[in-house]
Amino acid sequence: MQATPASYATRPASLPSYQNRALQENAIHHLVVRSDTPDAQDLQFEQQLKARAPGSFQILNLAGQSIESAQAQLQAMLQKACVGTHLYLSGTEHAIWKLYNAAVAVGMHPQEISMFRHEEALTPIYCVHCSTQQLIDRSEEHPSCASCGVVLEVRQHFSRIHGAYLGVVADADQPFGRKQA
Repeated sequence: MQATPASYATRPASLPSYQNRALQENAIHHLVVRSDTPDAQDLQFEQQLKARAPGSFQILNLAGQSIESAQAQLQAMLQKACVGTHLYLSGTEHAIWKLYNAAVAVGMHPQEISMFRHEEALTPIYCVHCSTQQLIDRSEEHPSCASCGVVLEVRQHFSRIHGAYLGVVADADQPFGRKQA
């Protein structure tokens, strides 16, 4: 029997890890996409880009747009992008994973994408019982699914496809959430 690495025991492999803001020196063009208001680290990174890569970067501010509109705008821009473009996604976890999947769908390689998550009070949850995605308050221990009513336990498993943590029934004795008549 092979020993389990200590790092695996404390942090499941499916949980996303986010990079520190760093310029990708080997990129020819840099595209920064903001899904919400930039934080201080975003502004500092953009100053670094201006100083070290003048004329080879672009900032796309998608704050205030619906996620569908933001995805479409990003995909249209990426379809015109040149080889050697590096994409930097910055914003809420929910939004950057939607944008990440949109970028991969038009041909960006995951290694060409850096993701910077802003701290937020809401967590994206995917209910495995009704296939509904929703944002829940991080402090809520067992949220109820807004669609099917099942009381959920939020697992330490992040679905990159859905851009959300998986929510499964918290009480197996009451698997349907609301009392059935």
